[in-house]
Amino acid sequence: MRKYFLISAMAMLTANITNASEGTFNASVSIKEATEFACQTDLNFGTLVIVPTEEEFGATLTLSDGTSELSVSGGKGFMQTNGSSAECYFDEENQDISESDIILEYDETMGTAGEIIMQLYPKPGAYVSNVISIDGKLIIANPSAGDFSTVVNMYVINE
Repeated sequence: MRKYFLISAMAMLTANITNASEGTFNASVSIKEATEFACQTDLNFGTLVIVPTEEEFGATLTLSDGTSELSVSGGKGFMQTNGSSAECYFDEENQDISESDIILEYDETMGTAGEIIMQLYPKPGAYVSNVISIDGKLIIANPSAGDFSTVVNMYVINE
C-alpha cells in the first residue's frame, strides 16, 4: 500500500501545470432559396473504346463545348463517338445568375469499384441567353466494359 502511495505522490510531483487561454467567436448561417431545374439535354461523354493490353488502362476524358478529348496515360484507347454538354434553360427572371450561384449535386464515383471519377462544372459564361451548359471530366482507371451513369441535380440560388 505504501508503495502505491509513493508512486502516486511521484506522479503528482512530475505532472505539469499548464495555463489555458479563453476565447470566443460567433457562429452564423445564411439561408437562401434555390430552384431545381429540369434540363433538356443530358451530359454525354461519348463512347470510349478500350483495347485490351498487358498494361492497365488509365485516362482522362474531358468534355468541353460538346467535344470529347481523351488523354491516355496507360494502355490503349480511343473515342468512337463524341459527347455533348448538358443544357438547362431557365426563365428570363433569373438573368442575374453567376457561376457561383450554380450548385451541382452528384455521386463523383461510377463503376462497381469506383474506377471512374467524375468532375462536373458549369461552362464559364454558359448562363447567357437563358441557357446553362454543364461540361465535365472523367478520370478513368482500369474500368470494366459497360454503360455508366448517375443522376445529377442542379440548383440555382435565388437572391
